[in-house]
Amino acid sequence: MRWDELFADLEAQADALHQRDRDAEIADRTRAEQATVEVADRLRAAIGHTVTVRVGGVGFLTGRVQRVGAAWLLLGTGEEAPWLVAWPAVIGVVGVPRRAVAADSRVTEGLGWPSTWRLLARDRALVHVVRFDASTVSGVPERVGRDFVELRVSGLESSLPAHAEVVPYAAVAAVRCPRYPTG
Repeated sequence: MRWDELFADLEAQADALHQRDRDAEIADRTRAEQATVEVADRLRAAIGHTVTVRVGGVGFLTGRVQRVGAAWLLLGTGEEAPWLVAWPAVIGVVGVPRRAVAADSRVTEGLGWPSTWRLLARDRALVHVVRFDASTVSGVPERVGRDFVELRVSGLESSLPAHAEVVPYAAVAAVRCPRYPTG
């Protein structure tokens, strides 16, 4: 009888030690997995939900997450046109779910600035660009380079006469294109 109690106690201690080791391993794996999550993954989980984004050069934008690309976030704010916000301009986000969703395809991962600007240039769409320093420029994209877009700026949109202005992608905080209404 005494031996049964001793072995039962040893088995309980072994089970407890095994459970503690298992819990520690799960916690380590969870932390390692969380370390691979990017802000884009968190915002993909928020598609269709309303969030508030603090954007450098712009301020706070509250709206529905419509799409998440490799270089930007498309946010419908209920205004005439959605905001295309550059990832480096995102200073903080409130209202995202705790879960994350990885990019579902190479196409989604490839939605960077060059492909986006090529679409806008093809459509000859008037865009309003807000830069990191909060300055703005409005024009029609004419040329799209690896790291810049060249806008044709009319004299009406600027204090300068009509001209072409090269805007590096690294300077872009957010873009609005009135031709593409919030949908």
